[in-house]
Amino acid sequence: MNYWQDEVSAPVVNNELSLVVPHCPVVLVLDTSHSMWGQGLVDLKNSLKEFYHSINKETFLEAQVDIETIRMGENFGIMESFTPIAASTLLNTSIRPKGDTPLGASLELAIAEIDRKTAEYRQHNICFVTPQLIVLSDGQSSDDFHLAAAEIRSRTAAGQLICRAIALGCNPNHKTLEEFAGNTVVLPEHNNLPEAFREVGCIVSQEYEASAAETIVNLPGAMSTASHDMFLLDGTNILYWDEIRNGISMKYVMLITDYLRKEGKEFVVYFDASTPYTLRRNSSADEALYSTLLKNDPEHFRQVPAGTRADDILLIEADQNAQALILSNDRYHDYEVQYPWLSDKKRIIPGMVLSDKIVFPKIKLSIPVSCLGKQL
Repeated sequence: MNYWQDEVSAPVVNNELSLVVPHCPVVLVLDTSHSMWGQGLVDLKNSLKEFYHSINKETFLEAQVDIETIRMGENFGIMESFTPIAASTLLNTSIRPKGDTPLGASLELAIAEIDRKTAEYRQHNICFVTPQLIVLSDGQSSDDFHLAAAEIRSRTAAGQLICRAIALGCNPNHKTLEEFAGNTVVLPEHNNLPEAFREVGCIVSQEYEASAAETIVNLPGAMSTASHDMFLLDGTNILYWDEIRNGISMKYVMLITDYLRKEGKEFVVYFDASTPYTLRRNSSADEALYSTLLKNDPEHFRQVPAGTRADDILLIEADQNAQALILSNDRYHDYEVQYPWLSDKKRIIPGMVLSDKIVFPKIKLSIPVSCLGKQL
């Protein structure tokens, strides 16, 4: 994990920090100049939609992503100041390309805004990960951008910044974009920019990696599992945590339940009726293990009837047991009217899979992958 460090290399993360999971500052620089009319504008709008979709889908639930948008064009300047991504209104803002493309000035403003935001984090004792700079442009600059580009390359080489460029339009100037973004320029594939852009949407979640996981778990403000003896697992959700095995497996379901069993905790795992068919497409061994668990341990592993969502049954159980915690990365927005207690998300415990462990920072829980039994 690349946590921001100051000039004396003292990590930002320490025992005095007030937040369990760090913030991630992201600056989007949008090319809204006249050269963006036509395919460029279409690419820009599609890319923004894909960016927000990808961040919301791929980023760890508890991560605080702060977005600021700078535009190049007639109304050059800050389009939206740093805002939590959930509160951002950028997608609802009308964009009409007009004016020149002051790429150099835009990059300088982005650097200044990143410095301002990171100083604010430090002032308020908030931990944060490496800032992200994403430039969406056709690369047709109307000013001198070389000094700003050199500064960005220097910070990127020092691990103080992650910079990406999205090449928009039919004939983007790749040489200009590579001047500051190097080999991270994302290119359209078969004229399908959103597909190519999906990779960039994952960059924030990639910041939450193993080296600082234990620090996150031990930060103040997290709950302890000691006072909770009942856990409800969204098995259908957890099945999709295994990115290595085509995104679907029983691996982490077994990892978590093995741990809870050894700790003497009560738990129930709920699965949709489609689960055996989903597993069958990826692993016959996983399907066999799943069938065995349903048959031999129905107290802990339950599949809901066809036509019923596992979420429905899980939340009925959670509503009847106010002490039970829900292990899932689902936000259950659709159920908040029915179950008002879901709105504060206190009982929803998201997890993140790291290179050698699964971590639930909210309850100070880190489970090494090595403790998984030989059944998988």
